Amino acid sequence: MKETTNGKLKIRKYTIICRELKNGQYAIRVPAIPEICTYAKGKSAIGREARDAITCALESMKAREEKIPEEKPVIVKKVQVKC
Repeated sequence: MKETTNGKLKIRKYTIICRELKNGQYAIRVPAIPEICTYAKGKSAIGREARDAITCALESMKAREEKIPEEKPVIVKKVQVKC
């Protein structure tokens, strides 16, 4: 996670992973916050929906006095299988 200070709030950056679904929507996951799974109706909405879901999750964690997760490196790799 990259973090900078902006007044009293910290600006955090998280990696998101998006996958297009059969219905044209996009499923959005945040590896650093695995409980997040949200959807966007189109490519232009991905960033907004991801930010909303991350903000909601972080506010909930703060309210419960839980540690805010730090991002760890994400490895994306294709593997070949026979079936």
